[in-house]
Amino acid sequence: LSFDFIGTNPDESTEDVGTIQAPTSWREVLSDSATTDLLFYFYANTEPPQSSKAMEAIILLSSVRRSLFPTDKDRAAFLGRLVNGIREMLKQRTGLQHQENYHQFCRLLGRLKANYQLSELVKAEGYLDWLELAASFTVQSIQNWQYS
Repeated sequence: LSFDFIGTNPDESTEDVGTIQAPTSWREVLSDSATTDLLFYFYANTEPPQSSKAMEAIILLSSVRRSLFPTDKDRAAFLGRLVNGIREMLKQRTGLQHQENYHQFCRLLGRLKANYQLSELVKAEGYLDWLELAASFTVQSIQNWQYS
């Protein structure tokens, strides 16, 4: 997923790419709820380094280009699945005791902020619960900075 399919990332010195320009032919697989569910399930049921690799895949999945989704409704449903998966991770603190997972999880939150507008996030089901959990996670992370 992180391959630069159309040559829009001239700076290859960084791992982070803002938007993944996945081919349109991948639309069905990338927007399928089973793909998102599988990655969250794999993350929750494995240990590092496998779980952190699953989180990396979730980060990349959350970065697919907006135009990959045929309608705003499809994109909103995709975002809803991401918010729900993250919310469950925060509720259960799944894997966050591992430094690799913790780092990847912070990257996921940053990617979500960068790739989705606030107006999109607030419409996602469970947004307020997600926001409260993310704020609590942030405060705990700042308070325990030596473990971050």
